Amino acid sequence: MEYLKDMYSAEKKQIEYLPQFIPKLENNYLQKLLEQNLNDTKIHEKRIENIFTLLKDNFHLREDLVMEELLERINTLLKYSDNSEILDASFISSMQNIVHYEIATYGTLRSLAATLNYQKDICNLLTQTLEEEKKLDQELTKLAKEAVNLKAKDFFLET
Repeated sequence: MEYLKDMYSAEKKQIEYLPQFIPKLENNYLQKLLEQNLNDTKIHEKRIENIFTLLKDNFHLREDLVMEELLERINTLLKYSDNSEILDASFISSMQNIVHYEIATYGTLRSLAATLNYQKDICNLLTQTLEEEKKLDQELTKLAKEAVNLKAKDFFLET
């Protein structure tokens, strides 16, 4: 339950922070990925609420300090970086820290739910979210390799 509460807090925090980040990014596809992720995050939040309902547990918000720190790092990065060539590359790296944290936690939750023979609906909801997080990770990696990191590399070679 504590991991589930962490993820509930994590999704809520992302809903709060992501809209601030999107306009500061230069790469249009990266902006679109983040907009889609924001929409997915709202769905993830609702899925967790559904899980709490299925478990007949009141969902009390607790602060996920890990997510708070990861988002604050991005916020600081965007606040103090005036170099668009490296900003998107740095953002992708920081965003993948968030995604990897979520993949690890949702993977753990899904495994625990299956081991404890929780309702199939709960496992399915967790699996859906886990797969969406994995897909975002793959898209961020692809964008970094094919465009964003190359632009950052060119900037460093020129300076």
